Amino acid sequence: MKAIIIIIFLLVFFTLIAVDFHFAILGDRTGGADQEAFDQVIIEINRLHPDFVVTVGDLVEDGRLISDWDIPLKSLENLSCPIYFTPGNHDILDQDSAKLFYQKTGFPPYYSFDWENTHFTIMNNSTANAFENLEKEQIDWLIKDLALNFEKTNLFVFMHKPFWADGIAEAKPDSLHSLFMTYGVDAVFTGHWHQYAYDVFDGIEYYLVGSSGGGFGEENIDLGMFYQYLWCKIEEDKLYSSLIKSGNIYPQDFVNIKEEKLSYAIPRKLITTTTIDITDNKYTQELKIVNQTDNTIQEWLDLMVPENWKTSPEKFFVALEPDQSFIKKIYFDLVDNYYPLPQLVFNYPVGRGKYYNYNSPLNMARVINSVKVRTAPTIDGVFDEKEWIHGFIIKSLGNEKGTKAATNPSKFYFCHDHNNLYIGAVLTGRDLTYQERDHDSKVYEDESCGLLLSPDKNLYFIYYINPAGSVWDMRTDLNQESYDQDWNGEITAAVSVSDREWVFELKVPFEQLELPDKNKEIYLNFRRYQPDINESGLFIPTWSYNSANSGIIKLD
Repeated sequence: MKAIIIIIFLLVFFTLIAVDFHFAILGDRTGGADQEAFDQVIIEINRLHPDFVVTVGDLVEDGRLISDWDIPLKSLENLSCPIYFTPGNHDILDQDSAKLFYQKTGFPPYYSFDWENTHFTIMNNSTANAFENLEKEQIDWLIKDLALNFEKTNLFVFMHKPFWADGIAEAKPDSLHSLFMTYGVDAVFTGHWHQYAYDVFDGIEYYLVGSSGGGFGEENIDLGMFYQYLWCKIEEDKLYSSLIKSGNIYPQDFVNIKEEKLSYAIPRKLITTTTIDITDNKYTQELKIVNQTDNTIQEWLDLMVPENWKTSPEKFFVALEPDQSFIKKIYFDLVDNYYPLPQLVFNYPVGRGKYYNYNSPLNMARVINSVKVRTAPTIDGVFDEKEWIHGFIIKSLGNEKGTKAATNPSKFYFCHDHNNLYIGAVLTGRDLTYQERDHDSKVYEDESCGLLLSPDKNLYFIYYINPAGSVWDMRTDLNQESYDQDWNGEITAAVSVSDREWVFELKVPFEQLELPDKNKEIYLNFRRYQPDINESGLFIPTWSYNSANSGIIKLD
């Protein structure tokens, strides 16, 4: 009895193992062959390590020419697995090219093979326009081959021309499809049209594999017109297929850790722009580029300068040895609104022929000259322009790309007295989405305004306020790595809402900001968030603690 159980176990065990496998299907190469694209497909297939590859035909432009076979077969030598060939109409045009096909591939024009639990039937319809036009010898062979393998778990048929597309797919009489139904064919793979398509008719899966290097005109991803190959898996006797667009499979060492760290450092510390002076709308920017690679950097740097800014030159050459720094002063004139900002474009080499494409707005400081008032505005949420007549006005907000924000028109007013900073805002908008009404609830997810205020670029106070007058606040000390969300700011806030706008007014004590008495500057950033359009308008074009360092309130 024990021996019988062991035998049964072994039979079950060996039935379960060694039946799952992968194979790739290679599409047409010819009809305007792009050898580079074909080679890329071969490289990617090889990286996936299939058990074998099957073509759907048309490897060569003219199968009658011996020399035409040399280039594609040389490429296929890079595959580390067996390859099975289906003849296409470019491969076999007559009896002589059929002999050459056999000579070059090692396979006759039609044949079959088994792989684990699956039977593969390779037809030759290269010179026929319909199933009925095939020579009787091949039709007899096909019927016999399918009949002999009827009991196989899977039956797959390969042929170059998609007879099915003009037959069963058009609901027309289709004798080949009827034959496939009779003998339980599971899937049919074809090529020829250089465009992908898939359908199921009477339980049979039909595939039209697109180009793996053959011409197809303009790429159209939505319609399956791109360089591609099919990845197939047999798992527990079932076929699973995936269409893969060439160019999307990468080697294991595509990015190494040194390149990753370098790409992280480039936009944060290896390329920096700093405002070192602002006088009468004339900006002096210091640009610094550090070469942290092992190679010499020799690249052009471009400044994309919009009409509201002026500078010259707008292009210059950067030459840097390893561990050297490139430092240059650039002078700008601000002739209109702050936004849009000048952009810096630079290709930073990271090694192995790769580049980090830096394209970001320059870090231009922005100053608010707050006026000291004798009579402070009344914080009641009812905006009285006479009370804010001396306030410094900001109307231009941007996004993180450094261009003008898509938010509705907004006006922010700033002034101060001896003890307090006053901020008022008039924000237009009809769909004011807000619901948070409790202190420290998720006010920042509503229609809201956020404020970042800092006395020293290490200590930050964050406030959010929504049209309900709810406030979320936090105190952050970067030196202590402290992020205190339980901290409550002792500010005075008031709001009002109409059908076209909402208004808020704030009084923030300097003592609250831990501002030294002699300190005449406060660093800040602020944003308006509109959830109805999922857009933010920013004073400085990013929202982080560091962003506040480029915004300055000067207290006269």
